[in-house]
Order: sequence, then structure tokens, then C-alpha cells
Amino acid sequence: MTVAASTEDARVPSGRTLRRLGVELLLGAIVAAVVSLGLQWLVGRFWTPYPSNVPIAWMTLGCAALLAVGLWLAAARRWPGWATPLSWAGLSALATLPIALLLKGTRYYLGGVEIDQSFRAPYLTRLTESAALADMNYTDVPPYYPAGWFWLGGRFANALGLEGWQAFKPWSMVTLAVSGVLCFALWSVLVRRQVAVVLAMLTTIVGVLHGAGEPYSWVIVATIPPLAVLAWRMLCSLRTGERPIGAAVVLGLALGAFGATYTLLAGFFALLLVLLAVANVVVTQGERILVARRTLVPAAVVAALGIAVALLVWAPYLVAVISGRPTHNAAARFLPEASIYLPTPMLEFSVTGALCLAGVVWIVVAARRSVIAVGLGAVAATCYLWYALSTLALVADTTLLAFRTQVLLIVVLACAGVLGIAKLARFGVRRLPALPVRTLGLLLAFGVLLSLVQQAPSLHEDGVKAAFTDAYPTGGNGANASSKDDPDQYVSQVDSEIRRLTGKRPDELVLLSNSSVLLTAFPYWTYLSGISQYGNPMADFNAREAAVNRWATATTPDRLAAEMDRSPGTRPTVLVLLRDPGGETAFISLIRDAFPADPNGRMYPVTFPMSAFAGPPFTRSDVGPFTVVVRR
Repeated sequence: MTVAASTEDARVPSGRTLRRLGVELLLGAIVAAVVSLGLQWLVGRFWTPYPSNVPIAWMTLGCAALLAVGLWLAAARRWPGWATPLSWAGLSALATLPIALLLKGTRYYLGGVEIDQSFRAPYLTRLTESAALADMNYTDVPPYYPAGWFWLGGRFANALGLEGWQAFKPWSMVTLAVSGVLCFALWSVLVRRQVAVVLAMLTTIVGVLHGAGEPYSWVIVATIPPLAVLAWRMLCSLRTGERPIGAAVVLGLALGAFGATYTLLAGFFALLLVLLAVANVVVTQGERILVARRTLVPAAVVAALGIAVALLVWAPYLVAVISGRPTHNAAARFLPEASIYLPTPMLEFSVTGALCLAGVVWIVVAARRSVIAVGLGAVAATCYLWYALSTLALVADTTLLAFRTQVLLIVVLACAGVLGIAKLARFGVRRLPALPVRTLGLLLAFGVLLSLVQQAPSLHEDGVKAAFTDAYPTGGNGANASSKDDPDQYVSQVDSEIRRLTGKRPDELVLLSNSSVLLTAFPYWTYLSGISQYGNPMADFNAREAAVNRWATATTPDRLAAEMDRSPGTRPTVLVLLRDPGGETAFISLIRDAFPADPNGRMYPVTFPMSAFAGPPFTRSDVGPFTVVVRR
């Protein structure tokens, strides 16, 4: 891969360029969504058994063709106008095809309804049922988890006439497709289009491999590297007296969108911007105070826009905080192995490791003369700083979930590696005219990108298995190997029985249940979230957990009703419990916070005697292995 001219322009993008960026972001997102949905429909047209290697064979061929077209565009000496929409379509297909083929035959997305998907899918169901902001679990607290991606997903589901759980898979793949196009558009205002398309292809593939499990965070990760470069250019322009308000507007809108979508990465991006601003003042020779003053205006624009956009989803919660409502945030009380060791992807013996190593070398060598190298290097450095701060946060009995920045480190170093190799190839064309450096570079790029994308089946093996084997709310599963021993096969009947006994819709009822399939399929409110880390800080998980344990000590209906009436929060109308084999008791499994242990939660059963439901004010009905208890 070669570049005919310099791969970067150190000037801050003009207002006209940024207006063009806005148009491309909008049009590109529309094209990406249409192409992704069309490709998903096409993939679903033919049947293959599960498991089968046929979808992987099609994935390999399709991705190879897409990469060949993308590199052909990258090799062009002149970028034609039609190449831009073609790139949008190609990047969308590259993001969609591997996941769509791996999940061909199942209606669930990667991970099914297990672990983190057990709260993501219900949140999408909640916001599909109504466009009003609401908590994913609790009816009596303001929403806490950022609703941006889920709210848009709800409108997506409404537009296509899908239930929330049915929309989660296509909406996730559309998000991956749009992320690649947004990345391409942002890089295109910083480097030549030929280089931008290669960076976008690489970023898209990393997203397929490492970001697909959490698509709403990936759209942020994919855009942080070019935004960091834009921020550094904006700050550098302040030394010459420019007023880069347009760039500040872009960064402010991005910060606000991050805050409305993923709090942790919004905090990371805000820290990155602050560090870049401080570094710009420090490296300025002789006029530091003047540059610091000039920084105030764009900084105010970024902060004002960021806060204004984030408040679209955060306002109800912040109002409750200001009013003095108590909180106890357990969301970050998680310390897996990936958070305790500093990541060193550049030392791995792999294609990714080689790219990251090339990126480290290029950042160090080019930092003195390249604003791109500084911007990317700042992102990498902030990742390591985030790890250090996360460890220090253990003093406060929490973390910063440092492992969430690992994929960002890989992306930024891999992109730096591409830029370094492009520089080296350009040098080779000039100095070694007798060698086919251009052809060799293209072949190497094709092999590297294809090798990466072919890792998708092995990396997603567990997530694909869960998507095929988890029970559907309607019964059965994607593998067509459902078992009557699986309690979730009865979820549809449980829902019907609840409606019959109560005469109410799911969104009018509060349940005590830990059936992730039931809560994914229907917008019931819950009395207690699966674990405290998934819950709202204002819901007082510990107090509710203690209340449920007290309920289980009741042996008569009157005693149980009295205990429930004394409990915090909106008491449940319905209990959905599992019966023991003898039929004398019923139980629910709860997960107690065990942080800093790993795993950070310990599951234990809470057992109720059937005598507690034997008469007014309760009505009991058995459905399969479940006992449904309704408070009259």
C-alpha cells in the first residue's frame, strides 16, 4: 500500500470541511443501515444446519472480495466521487457479513440472553414498549444506565414492527455497520481518502473481532482515535491565533453523544481532551499563558455542548441526585483478570501484535513531526493511565473497569501501525523503483486484513453457541434442540398465566423473577435486578435483597403479606419461582455482591414454603416447573 502524497495535513479542518463531514456522517449512516439490513435479509434467505462450516466458508469468500475492492480504492492515485458511497456500502457489508453469517439461523445476538445481554436485551424491550425514558428494571426510580443506543434501538424496532428482543440482533449489526462508516468519514477530514478507507477497514475488522459483543460501546471506541487527532490539531491551531470553533463543536457533540450512550467511555474521552489541552500549553514555547487563555473558548464550547446533549438522557437522574435521593453505585465493582495486568498487545506473537508493534514504533519515531502520531499516542497513553487510576480506585472499594479500554488500545495502535507501514511503503517506492513495492504492499495488506477477519468464528464461539442454544420466548431455540427440562421453554405460558390472573399488561406489573428470557421478552418491571452491578444506584439493591430473604421466612400468607408491605420500593405484584422436585417449596436464585472476589457475585437460593401462598391474599398457579404467585 502506498500513498502518493503526504498522508496528513497538519492544519485544523476548515468550516467547509466540517460541514461536509456532517453531511457525510448522516448520509453514510443511512447507506450503512440500508446495506446492513439488506445483507441481513439476504443471508437469512438460505438455510444451513447448526453447527455448520458453510456460513464460515461464505464469510471468507465475501470478506475477501470486500477487502480486495477496498484496497483497490486505496491504491488509486485519484479518489473519484463515486468511491465514497461505494466505501460506505463496502464497510457496512464488511461489518455485517461475518456476524450475520455466524448467527444465521438464530433470532438472538451474540451471547443470547446470558451475562450482560441479560440486562441489555430487557432494556431494549423496555424502550421499545415506550419512548419515554425509564429504568431497565425498576418502576420507582429515574433511569440510570445511559439510554441513547437503547432508545434509538426502540425506535428502530417500532419502525420495523419488531419486539425488542427480536430487534436486538439486527440493531446491533446495523450499529457495527454505521460505526465503520463514521470512522471512515472522520478519518477522511484528517488524511487522504485512500488512507482513511484502509484505517476504516482495519477498525471495522477489529470491531467484528473484539467490539461486536457490546455494539453501543464500539461505536464510541471506533471514533475516538480520529477525534483525538482532530482535538490535537484544534489545540495546536491555538498557538497561531486561529479560532477553531467548528472543531470544538464536533468534539462537543461527540462528547455529549458518548455521555448519552456509555458513561465510562465519555469519562475517558473527557480525560483525554483535558490531557491534550494541558500538554498543548506545556509544549508551547514562550506564550503559555496566552495559549491557555485561547483554550478557554473552545473548551467552553466542548463542555457546554457535551453537557447539553448528555442531559437529554441524564436529566431525570441528576434531578433526583440534586434533590437528595440516596445512591449506592455498584456498577464498577468488578475486577476481572483483564483489569489487573497492563495490556501489551504489541508483544503478542500474532498479526495483531505485529501491527500494534509497528504502531508503537511509528508513534515514537514520528511524534515530533506528526500531529496524528501525537493524537494516537495520547489515546494509548490515556489507556494506560486509566488502568493506573482504576487500580487506585480500589482504595474507594470500586474500579474504573479498565478492561473496557483494551480494545481501544488495540485499535489505536493498529491504526498507527497502518500509518507507519504506509510511510515506509512510500519511502520504498521512491528509493527502490526497481521493486514492485506497491504490489507487495497491497498483497501484504490483503493478507493481514483477511487473516484478522478469519479469526471471528473462533473468537465468537461461545457467544454464537449461547445465541443458538438459549430458549426463545416463543419456545424452542435456534439449534432446534430445545428440551422440556429447560424452564425457559415455558416462558410464553408463564406470561399468559400472569395476564390471565391479573388482567394487566406486563408494563403495569412488578415481578420478582430471575428468568432472563421472561424479562427479555416482555416489559415487566422487576423488584430486584439480577445482580447489584446491573441495578440502579437509587434502588438500594442490598435492602431489597434483604427484604426478599425475610419474605422467605414467612410460613403463612398473612405473614408474607405483612413482610412484603414493610419492604422498600414498589412491592411486586407477581412472584415467578421455580418449584423443587417434591413440590413443597419454591425458590428463586439471587446473586450477592462479593466484590472484590472474582467472580464478583455469589449465587444462592432463597426458598419459600408453599404454605406461604396457600390462601388469601395470594393466588397460586403452576406452569411447567414454575410457580406463579399473584398478590390480589
